[in-house]
Amino acid sequence: MKVLHLSDDLRGMSGVRAYLQGLGGALGDRGVELRITDLHSGTPRCTQLSRWASLRYLRAMERELQKDRPDLVHAHNLWMVLSPTPLLAARRLGIPVVMTVHDFHLVCPRKWMIAADGTPCDRGFGPRCLVSNCRGRPGGWGSLPYNALRWLKVALHRRLLASLVDRFLCPSHALARWLRDSMGLREVSVLHNFAPRPDPPPAPPP
Repeated sequence: MKVLHLSDDLRGMSGVRAYLQGLGGALGDRGVELRITDLHSGTPRCTQLSRWASLRYLRAMERELQKDRPDLVHAHNLWMVLSPTPLLAARRLGIPVVMTVHDFHLVCPRKWMIAADGTPCDRGFGPRCLVSNCRGRPGGWGSLPYNALRWLKVALHRRLLASLVDRFLCPSHALARWLRDSMGLREVSVLHNFAPRPDPPPAPPP
């Protein structure tokens, strides 16, 4: 089986990159052929806007996928540099897509799910996010333009990903519940982050 892992976060060391390295080693030992990429090489130079709206960029994504011919596209973070365009290309070519949701981005524009007073948010994505004083940025009406841009970006991601991804994977039951309740998703599975098995502790002294 050949799997293409797609993420926009491949610079330096990050949680997603560490996860991909561990996953690559584990699946490689089981005969799964993996490629981890951000799909930037070999594609036309483009702006953040053209990654969303350029037919030329979509065609370039399709050529990359046709050249690679993976059996599955496994998406990770796509909201910093990439757009869902590669997933649309996969859909047009009939390649199944799964996506690991590593954080609360799709249910919280600020990713924290924490209110200003430090308590967990119990509402999730909605109009209140436009003015709420949540952790991460100043709240209130003065921050409305900034919050509105983030809100619109998340709203667009939610709609597009719901139509382009065949199954979502979450590292926790709590995040899976948020995706089901907030986005109305049904194809959501829990796949916990893994860790190497620790060495057994030394035998206690008699």
